[in-house]
Formats: sequence, C-alpha cells, structure tokens
Amino acid sequence: MLEFWERVFTAEAPAVLGVLGVVVGALLTAVLGGLTQRFSDRRQLRLRLLEKGLSKRIDAHEQVIAFAHLVCSIVPLEDFDDSGELERYPTFMHTRDALDNLMGELHEISSFGTLWLTPESLREINYAQDYLLNVLLYLKRNPEASPPEVGVIVRQDFVDLAGGIIRSTHPFFRGEIRRLGMKRRTKKHKYPRHKTEARLAATALHQLLVSNETSGKPGAAR
Repeated sequence: MLEFWERVFTAEAPAVLGVLGVVVGALLTAVLGGLTQRFSDRRQLRLRLLEKGLSKRIDAHEQVIAFAHLVCSIVPLEDFDDSGELERYPTFMHTRDALDNLMGELHEISSFGTLWLTPESLREINYAQDYLLNVLLYLKRNPEASPPEVGVIVRQDFVDLAGGIIRSTHPFFRGEIRRLGMKRRTKKHKYPRHKTEARLAATALHQLLVSNETSGKPGAAR
C-alpha cells in the first residue's frame, strides 16, 4: 500500500505542485489586492479631508478680504473739508447699529477663522476687533457725537486697517494655498499688547480721544 501511494505522489507530483502554486498565487494575489485597496481607500479619504480643509481655508481668507473691502468703502457728506473736497466717511458708520453689525460680522469671521486663517491674518483681525471696540466705546461715552462725523475723522484709519488685513493674506495665497496640509502653528494669533497699543496710539481715533479728554466735550475734536 505504501509503495502504491509513493508511486501515485511521484507520478502526480508535477500536477500537485502546479495546483499548490495556483492556490498559493491566488491567496497572495487576494491578500495583496486587499492591502492595496485598503491603502488606496485610506489615501483617497485623506486627500478628500485635506481638500475639504483647503476649501475652508480659502473660504476663510476670502471672507477676510471681503471684510477689508467693506471697511474701506466710503460715502461722501454734504460738507467740504479745508482743501475744498467733499468730506467722506466709511459706509458702515452711518449709524451706531451699522457699526454694531460690522463688529458682529468681524466676530464671526474671527470665530470661523481661528482654525483656518494664517497667524498673520488672525493677528490683523484681532487688531481690527480692538480698534472697532475703541470706536464703539467712544460713541457710547459721547452720545452727542455723530457716527458719520467721527467716521470722517477716522476714515484713514480704516483705509490703513483694510490695507493691513489684505496684506496679511498674501503669504497664504502666494504660497500656503499650494500646500494641502496645514503647517503647525508656532506664531501667536494676536499681537503683543505693547504693539497693539502702539498701533492704536498712531491712529486718528487716538488723537480724537486725546482731544476729547483735553476739551472735556463730547465730539469737540471735530
């Protein structure tokens, strides 16, 4: 009996080895195919997530630019300045409510952009919030002051503010937009207090506040 099976295996060895080769090859193909598909699926998922994140980053920076354009939009008054030109003020300063709405819009941009904006843009947005807060405080403490007339005085401040905001988006659109992943943030999202105070001190609003305190009359700087 043993001799019989030895003859059978000896005679059928090529066929058996061939079958085993086919089976092993099929198993390896299935395993490698499954691993390749799994890797591909994970890679596709990662790319979709990165693309979605990039889309949000673009949206956040576009919101910042749209806000800057709004900030520097102006309308004329009926009065003329010392040089004979029509006095102009920022569009959103026609009423206190409009200024409050602008502050609310800026807060929404800041909240959404906390995760998606570059540190440069976040710092400018936070500075803009500090500046607008000072404008609102001035109007609150001086109820007789007219928002449009105050806007005439601080108009250049808003032009400078808009310029700083737009410049802060340049690093993103000139370089980072080509990178799907996000760099680890090592920079602070807000200017140091002394720098914020120094910038505020160089504004027309600061001069208005100083003049107002000196005269002791609301809106006397006008």
